[in-house]
Amino acid sequence: MKVEPINLGDTQNLTNEEWLEWRKHGPSYKNPNSPNYLPITLGGSDVAAVFDVSPWKSSYELFHQKSGTQKAVNRVVNATSKELGHIYEDAVSEVFLYWFRTNYPNRRIIKVNDTNMYQCGKRGADGTLLYPWAVGNLDRRIWIDGLEGVLEIKTTSHRNYETIAEWRSGIVPIYYELQCRFYMAIMDVNYCYICCAWGLGIDEMAVVRIDRDLSIEDEIMEKCRDFVECVEQAFEPDPADCKAELINQFYYELYGEVDPKAPFIELPEKYRDVILSAMEIENRVKQRKAALKEAESEREQIYSQLYPVFGRSTSGSFKLNESQVVYLRLKTPMTRAKLDSEKLAAEHPELLKEYGVTTFDSKKLKEEMPELYKEYLIPSAPSKEPGVKNSFSLDLKELKTT
Repeated sequence: MKVEPINLGDTQNLTNEEWLEWRKHGPSYKNPNSPNYLPITLGGSDVAAVFDVSPWKSSYELFHQKSGTQKAVNRVVNATSKELGHIYEDAVSEVFLYWFRTNYPNRRIIKVNDTNMYQCGKRGADGTLLYPWAVGNLDRRIWIDGLEGVLEIKTTSHRNYETIAEWRSGIVPIYYELQCRFYMAIMDVNYCYICCAWGLGIDEMAVVRIDRDLSIEDEIMEKCRDFVECVEQAFEPDPADCKAELINQFYYELYGEVDPKAPFIELPEKYRDVILSAMEIENRVKQRKAALKEAESEREQIYSQLYPVFGRSTSGSFKLNESQVVYLRLKTPMTRAKLDSEKLAAEHPELLKEYGVTTFDSKKLKEEMPELYKEYLIPSAPSKEPGVKNSFSLDLKELKTT
């Protein structure tokens, strides 16, 4: 029998600040004494951080976020990107619908944009909620032949070739898979379609179905419950178990930029092993930098014998053997093409108000007045900076055999 999730309310007309407060403590966020107040919540995007597989946040940072730790530097949210994300979500969900009906013409699908926030409704033998902290806003709810599921929508850049190749192969990043399984647990449904788009064409998206696995789901929910208990008991995760780059990013946000007037720090004896390890690593870095510099000098010496052969040619080849050929390219460092803003401003002062007073908005000008943009464009040219020189690149290719 399906366990219905608890509808906490509609978030559609909330401001971003109000939604974030709902996300932290539910609709009763203003009244901590309310029985509906949620002391701690975990959403779909938090699960990957709990497992320390998130590319954006560590379990250590998530712990401090849920503990109410205040940071000196808060990440800036790009409002335009956020709004475009909502727009693309609508478009991609429609493309998914078209994809599904094209591939499964005999099946009936219904898609609903449900903007409610839900809480997991599963209860223990005593009637209390097993996972009261589990909440989620879904991208879309779907019904296929009457059976309910979840639709999760993601986008990526068309330049992320490796990521796109994995999506095309049906490989869902683990941090997204955990999110989908968390939503299936909250909604008590047996499948989730996840759709990733890098364009708006049917051939510019990948669709993967994830079926519910109760053993994996139990592991996810128990791991999340352990994390919540750690927050409640102020038992923080070991930062050494997290990705170093995420920990260091969090420390910057926690403490802010360094202060030249801050007191001098003398480290206690317990940091001896850390300092010795740092010294050893720094020494290895210096040695490898020296070896790299020496190798680059040797490379320069070798390539100096090829310059007279190439002259002003840009490419060449050398047949290494019957199955391999070496291709070489000779490149000249070039300056980037740029707009002559000073000349444009002097000759067209009437454009200053619309395109900028001190620096022209060249992107906007190029889109709206391409001919004028082209007229004042300083083209790319060979660099005349001191020490600039041509450089070789080498690429070994295998010849095709018949």
